[in-house]
Amino acid sequence: MIEEQAIVVDVSGQAISVETDSESNCGHCSAKSGCGTSLLGKFFSRNRQQLIVETDLSLVVGDKVVLGLNSDALLQGSVIVYAIPLVMMLALPMAMSYFYASELVSIFSGIIGLASGLIYVKYFSAIAHSSERFRPIVLRRVD
Repeated sequence: MIEEQAIVVDVSGQAISVETDSESNCGHCSAKSGCGTSLLGKFFSRNRQQLIVETDLSLVVGDKVVLGLNSDALLQGSVIVYAIPLVMMLALPMAMSYFYASELVSIFSGIIGLASGLIYVKYFSAIAHSSERFRPIVLRRVD
């Protein structure tokens, strides 16, 4: 289970809106000066992420909570988001090279493979967004 602290910013019945600080995820290890992920995180990411989470706990605005996400769901989502477009971009030109020995066909089939992989990621994202398996849960309140 992957855990992350968040602050409650809105309460609406059993649904709460929480805000996480994305900087707490990366940049605190000894390799942060030479790490590409840390550099990209500073350049591209927003400092705060907001999520809506359902809980049975009685919470008020300003409470700190610990959110949890199943590590298998995180691993599966990461593989699909990163590997599927790459595999499709490489596999389709390799398959097309058996039928056509043209470099132009390889280039276009690579682009089509990447695009189809990205379309699949978008489809998977819509399914994952509605799935309980990929939703974070409130584990506990932090005192």
